Amino acid sequence: MPDATRADEFAGTRLEWVAGSCRLLQATGDEFAQTRPFEGLTLATAIHLEPKTAALLLTLKRGGATVVSTGNLNGTQPETLAYLRAHGVDVVGEQTKDPRSTCRVPRPAHGPPAGGQAR
Repeated sequence: MPDATRADEFAGTRLEWVAGSCRLLQATGDEFAQTRPFEGLTLATAIHLEPKTAALLLTLKRGGATVVSTGNLNGTQPETLAYLRAHGVDVVGEQTKDPRSTCRVPRPAHGPPAGGQAR
């Protein structure tokens, strides 16, 4: 894991750029901070964890949500993980390039997928 201070500076600079470039996201975050539409809710995501998605997660947090997230194969940046953790987002897991360590969604046991054939 990267040094927390270095990660915070690196990811923070990139997140500031994203926030400054995404006026709609900033306006939404300002509204969420006032209205707190997610107060008492836990929102979970499984997405690429990089500055743009981190800005989205922090916007949801501003709305009162408890935010839990996990990254995905090759799309998770360690500095972003450290930044999110330092800012109250519960991040599960670390960056990986090993496809065996990713979650697998089980197929239903009752038959082939709708409109498809069994494999």
